[in-house]
Amino acid sequence: MNIEKIFDYARKNNISDIHLLEGEKIYFRKDGEIIEYDSNIIVSKDELLEICNRKIEEDFAYTDSKNQRYRVNSFLTRGKLALVIRIINKEPIKLKGKFINKLIDEKILFLKDGLVLVTGITGSGKSTTLANIIEKFNENKNLKILTIEDPIEYIFENKKSLIIQRELGKDIESFEKALKSSLRQDPDVIILGEIRDEESLYSALKLAETGHLVFSTLHTMNTVESVNRLISMVRTEKKDFVREQLASVLRFILSEELYRGKRIIPIFEILNNTKAVANLILNNKLNQIPTLIETGIENFMITKTKYLKNIETESDKTC
Repeated sequence: MNIEKIFDYARKNNISDIHLLEGEKIYFRKDGEIIEYDSNIIVSKDELLEICNRKIEEDFAYTDSKNQRYRVNSFLTRGKLALVIRIINKEPIKLKGKFINKLIDEKILFLKDGLVLVTGITGSGKSTTLANIIEKFNENKNLKILTIEDPIEYIFENKKSLIIQRELGKDIESFEKALKSSLRQDPDVIILGEIRDEESLYSALKLAETGHLVFSTLHTMNTVESVNRLISMVRTEKKDFVREQLASVLRFILSEELYRGKRIIPIFEILNNTKAVANLILNNKLNQIPTLIETGIENFMITKTKYLKNIETESDKTC
């Protein structure tokens, strides 16, 4: 197996993921579906070990001879080594849709502090959306941007902003240490790969409260579930305290999904933490938030259904 040829084939054919399993044929994910590579190539263990450098049960970045980057997850299945390789474009795919771009250009770029969440299931485009936001800041604002990633996906070149990218396992030994040291590194914007537990939640909230603009991700399906997930991370006696913090520092939640129609497009449910929304969070009335999203278009809130209709209308006008 020539992995470089596999990478070239995947990039030329709009493959999103490469699935390699010891002793098996090669499989790809394309347009959301798993397909078999039309070849009799059988993947060997030695070839897989060469790619993963003997890292097993880990996420890491891989760079090929052409300086193209990949995100790799290595694991064992029935005693055999397997890799799932996500292809990373050198530059993030530009976000389509007037609504999301207007939100970024007119609102998010002018935030000085607070917490912005980008949420969605695995493979929904969260990393691409965050990369688009970082690049918009980079092109338009004189800021210091600090990213804490596991692993680093997109590599940014400094433009107007100074961007410091730190990778777990290479630049810092733990997420917790990276968060604690970030306060001493003079950032304006901090990108946290993911809020995973109670400790990382408290750190993100503290950073947002102390004058930093914090972006992070969650694996959730919608905006209300995202708020619920954060609150559920903490002990019962701390839940009211976290509700107060979220009501104060939360700015936006962008819940993303890849819609598979004639083409695959990212669609968003967007929650703006207005005074009305903050009051519902504070008083644990999250079930009323969807109504505010439904009627909140003037406050940069939108449902996924409306977002999709907007995208389809925009596409019709350009045809």
